[in-house]
Formats: sequence, C-alpha cells, structure tokens
Amino acid sequence: MKQRHRFHTLLLLVLLSACDSAPVDLRHTVYDQREPDGGCVSLPSENSLEVPPSPQALGYSLRAPANFDPLRRHPLLVVFPAAGQTSRQSEAFTQFTAPATARGLIVLYPAHRQLSLPQLDRLASLVADVATNWCVDSSRIFFTGHSDGGTVAQVLAQKQTSAVSPAKIAPSAAGVRAEDLDALGCHTQIPVMLMHNEDDELFPAFGRSARDWWLVCNACEQDKPESKSGCETYRSCTMNASLRYCESSGGHRKWPQAREQILDFLLGSQAS
Repeated sequence: MKQRHRFHTLLLLVLLSACDSAPVDLRHTVYDQREPDGGCVSLPSENSLEVPPSPQALGYSLRAPANFDPLRRHPLLVVFPAAGQTSRQSEAFTQFTAPATARGLIVLYPAHRQLSLPQLDRLASLVADVATNWCVDSSRIFFTGHSDGGTVAQVLAQKQTSAVSPAKIAPSAAGVRAEDLDALGCHTQIPVMLMHNEDDELFPAFGRSARDWWLVCNACEQDKPESKSGCETYRSCTMNASLRYCESSGGHRKWPQAREQILDFLLGSQAS
C-alpha cells in the first residue's frame, strides 16, 4: 500500500513537472484600426514573461498575442490558480493561453500561495501593477479561476479595499457560499458566470448558494431563467449585471472545458 502511495506521489510530481516545462502556445490576433496609444510607448513589449516567486514577491506567468502590439490597449484576463499550482501548472490546467491570445487578451497566471487577507491584497496589487505597467484597457479586466482561484475571483470582486476591480468574473468550483459573501457585503454589481460541478465533493452545492447570493446582489428578477447547454442565464438584473450559472457532471477537480464560452461571456461577443 505504501509503495502504491509512493508511486502515485512520484507520478503526480512528474506530471506537475511536465506542466511547468510545457511549451507556451501563443496565437496571432487581429487588431482593429484604432490609432496606437501614446501612453504605452515606454511600457514592456515582451509577449511572454516568467517571474519566479520569491519571499518578497508572487511568481507569475504573463502571455500576450504572438504578434503583440505594445501600443494597443488590451483586455486582461487574470487566471487565479487552484491550491498548490505554480503559474505554469495553472496555465496547463486551464489552457487559456491559445484561445485568449488569439482573441487579443493579455493573460496573467499568478502562482498559488495559501489564502489569507494579506495574500488577497498581494494578488490585487499584482493585477494592478500588471494593468499599469503593460498596455492594458483598465475597463476590461476579467477574473477567472478554479477552486481557490474561483474563491479569489469572487472575493476580490467585492472586497472594498482591493487595488483593482474586474469588469466581469467567471469563477469555477469556488469554496464560497452565500454566508461567506454576506460577510463581504454587496458593494458592486457586475456580470458573473458561475461554474460548479454537480458532484463536487469538496464544496457540495456551494455554487448554487453563491448563485442565489449574486441574484440578490445584482438585483436580478428571479423568474424562470433562460436555459441552454447546462447554463441558466438571468438577464433582468441591475446595471446590465447579468448572471449565468452553469452546472455539469464531475467532481471538484474537473475544470469545465468551456474556454470559448467563458471568453464569449467576458468579451461580450454574445449577450452576457
């Protein structure tokens, strides 16, 4: 039994190591014809960056389109990691780099550290620093993430002292319920896409509880929602702050293979 446990541990370490060394798949995007932004002239022009963690700073990976134009304002997608993931492991797990860079986003993958109030502040500061120091459209900053990452996305969206506010969020398998969100309070109404697997053994029914809280926070009319492809969409909300709740089969560790739908929701290429 101990040998089997050691084998599984070794296999996990090998798989995580492979995730850390996986090639980066940047895609070309099509830019619109707007004039370059002169405010971005002195900002970085790299389209791929690795910052290792240190005692003083969070590690992260940053990706931009293969044909990155450093003078164009880009939307920023922040992918908060699940527990224990390095930035490269989070990138390999969620696989946002190729579809997001193809659609013109800069993607930020922070590394995980144990959640705490100081850690939440560090994550918010990191997002704010990237948004300031790269050519980012501050009105189009989006949060997503799985498990701990989904928790961070929701908490930072409502944390009053946060250094940055997202335009939309799409958390998955988050460990927050209505009572947890009540402790934060409803301070902002934004479009939300909640994803939670129906067989989540770690946070059972947390997604539905969070959905009910966001229905109240976003002042949505709680009539029968539109239902399509396993998602319920509530549109009659205040300030166009729609709510989408998606539930599919699988346990806690299953990341929803819905990257294009998530990007559609965040970028607004279909009705939010």
